[in-house]
Amino acid sequence: MKRFTFIIALLGIALMGFAKPVKEAKDTSKFVEVVATTHEDAKTALGIVHDDIKGITTTLYGDGKEAIASLYPEVKGAVIEIAKAIGCAAEHVYGVLVKKYVVDGIVQLLPFLLGLALIIVGWIKISTYFKKNEKIDWHIIYPVLLISFGFIALCSVDYNTMVMGLVNPEYGALNYILEYSKEMLK
Repeated sequence: MKRFTFIIALLGIALMGFAKPVKEAKDTSKFVEVVATTHEDAKTALGIVHDDIKGITTTLYGDGKEAIASLYPEVKGAVIEIAKAIGCAAEHVYGVLVKKYVVDGIVQLLPFLLGLALIIVGWIKISTYFKKNEKIDWHIIYPVLLISFGFIALCSVDYNTMVMGLVNPEYGALNYILEYSKEMLK
C-alpha cells in the first residue's frame, strides 16, 4: 500500500512538474491540449485508485464477516476469558477493542494528513517560486524541504492499520481475540 501511494504521488509530480508556462499566444492551443490530456490521464488514474480502494474495502469487510461466522464459538470463548481475567463484561471488552483499532487508525491518519499538507504547501511554494524566478537559488530549499518532509511523513504511515482502523475496526478486534485464544490454547 505504501508503494502504491508513493507511485501515485510520483505520477502526480511527474504530470505537473514538466509543464512549461505558455509565453506566446500561438502556444495557447498546445497548452490547452496538454492540460486536457493531463486532466484525462489524472481522471483515469484516480478512477483506478478509487476502484482499487473500493475492492480493498469490500475484501476487508467480507473477510471480517467470514471470520465472525466461522469462528464465533472460539471468539466468544476468548472474549469471555479476557473479560474474566479483567473482571468486566464480555461486551465491554469487545467494544474497547474495537475502539482501540479506531484510535490506531486515527493515529495513522494524522501523519498522513500532515504529510499531504506539507506536500501541497511545498508544491504551491515551488510553483510560485518558478513563476517569479528563472534561476534556481537557495530560496528553493524551504519548499523542497517541505515536500521532502511530507514524503517522509507519508512513508512512515502504516496504511494497513489506518485503513483497517477507519474502515473495519471489528476485523482488527477479531484478529486480536483470535491471537489471544491461540496463545491461551498453547
